[in-house]
Amino acid sequence: MKNDRDMLRASSNQKIRPLWRWLAAALALAIVTFQIVGYQVARSINLNYFKDPSVPVSALDIVAFLFVLYLIAIAAFGTWRFRQKGS
Repeated sequence: MKNDRDMLRASSNQKIRPLWRWLAAALALAIVTFQIVGYQVARSINLNYFKDPSVPVSALDIVAFLFVLYLIAIAAFGTWRFRQKGS
């Protein structure tokens, strides 16, 4: 009979179901699409009204980028938590 610690370790190491992996990938693609469209809109507004096409990078852009990377890692590796084996 396994003890509670072994059962928790086994349950946390299980892979995510393929449906959730596909949903994570689709959500990442949707976020990337909205970020690109938002950048293009901001660039065109700045170019038309201010004659300067530069768009500053905001903290929300960085957070969205890191979240997209996390979702892609979930879709690729199939686990919510990332840690080294044996730890």
